[in-house]
Amino acid sequence: MAASATNTKQWLNDQSAASGAIVIGNTKVPITATQYPADEQAERALLGAILLIGQSPTADTRQALARVGNVTFEDFFYRRHGIIYLAMHSINKRGSKVDVQSLATELRNAKTNGVDFLSQVGGEDYLLLCMQSAKGLNLETYAEQIVHISLRRYLLFNSQRQQTLYSDTGRSLRDLMLEAQAATRDANRRLLNMQKKSTFAIEDVVQQRVEQVMQEALNPNFVPGISSGIKELDDAILYFQPGRGYVLAAPSGWGKSVVLENFAISAAKSGKRVAYITLEMSAQEFTDRAICMLAKINYENYQTRQMSPDEIRKLGAAYTIFLDLIGAKMITIVEMTLPTLDEVESKLAELSMDPGFDMVIIDYLKADKFTIDGDERNQTIEIFKRWESWKKDMFSGATHLTATQINRGDTASRDDYNMDRLYGSTIIQNVSDVVIFMYREDKAVLEEVNVSPFVYVEFLIRKGRNVRSKGFIPKAILDDDTLALREVFAQEPEGEP
Repeated sequence: MAASATNTKQWLNDQSAASGAIVIGNTKVPITATQYPADEQAERALLGAILLIGQSPTADTRQALARVGNVTFEDFFYRRHGIIYLAMHSINKRGSKVDVQSLATELRNAKTNGVDFLSQVGGEDYLLLCMQSAKGLNLETYAEQIVHISLRRYLLFNSQRQQTLYSDTGRSLRDLMLEAQAATRDANRRLLNMQKKSTFAIEDVVQQRVEQVMQEALNPNFVPGISSGIKELDDAILYFQPGRGYVLAAPSGWGKSVVLENFAISAAKSGKRVAYITLEMSAQEFTDRAICMLAKINYENYQTRQMSPDEIRKLGAAYTIFLDLIGAKMITIVEMTLPTLDEVESKLAELSMDPGFDMVIIDYLKADKFTIDGDERNQTIEIFKRWESWKKDMFSGATHLTATQINRGDTASRDDYNMDRLYGSTIIQNVSDVVIFMYREDKAVLEEVNVSPFVYVEFLIRKGRNVRSKGFIPKAILDDDTLALREVFAQEPEGEP
């Protein structure tokens, strides 16, 4: 408890506010507000309610703390309340019950600068005062009040933090911009954490999950995730599942972006909302390619406007479909050219304010897509570390897809396409749930067997968490003319554009 309680230099509280500055990372940030929003009574009442539960011989304080799991010690503006809350969690981690006696002992045994924390918070008398402040046992109401006020306080501080940057003439413009982005990112993270955390007791979670599984089991049309549009691939990976991260790996020029866009179109057509962040192409190019995929018309003819009457008819129908998808916000396209990782993160945070996205695709994660220092391996490590944090902190219930480039090497053998071909392969393996290598024969070879312009693509599952592949290699056809990805020998439905 002592270590946790003293490691609070970044904590905005009544004492740091009175001192006029707070340390963020290695930077001393001045505090300019004369008064921050806070509710001393609510903070005291929450602590008191937990202690009242702990005084009951049959009560379980673990459940009480779980019910307010969205509250952190940083949400308390009054330092002594944050210290008391930290001590409660320390006791709870050891499996002991939190009551006045155990809490007083925990605080008495922890010291800083020779003064025990019990004295710092006001002694046992103050713990009893907290219990007297609790008006009933409505933990969730107290918790909600504290978190909301904490967020308002942090947003005020963040605004002031950014204002101080404008008068700093001793630092480069780039450094000031990066710090401003970091401040905005911190604020977004706090808002997202507040929105996504629940205060359900564990039994409520279990009950809801059982009911959900039963309903899905009784539904003959239930699909366990998002379809790729390719049945063989869906069968191998058990669909793109929510909360998981998928990495598509292939050499340069092998159609990674085309495949990702096909996945996006398939998901959107099935009623799933997709956020597509393109670092590879413009939004206009995305639109043009999507139209040709939907219409199944020659992309080169589309670009040159040398289309047949039948292609023009199909084009009109495809425009209608695509406009309907855009209008219903089933696809959101974000174009970014050579951004910083912070800029991508800020954009994702902005998008995540809309909780309705089912799939988030970043096309694609490679070192040369970002303005970032260091060699390619270290760049890749940093990029995928960020991707992992984006998956956890934003769109936590969505399916995440991205792609990365591999070194083709001296051979075109599919057996040589494995994790060793990836820069930063260890980090990619650690942060992803499924890694799919995309393998295709050289076009010259395909032309010899008269399959051009079709390219047979094989999806090699090199890492899979909860997949069904077991050596099975799903295949698809990538049409180089229309850019459409489709099942092998699948029949096109009548009436489709």
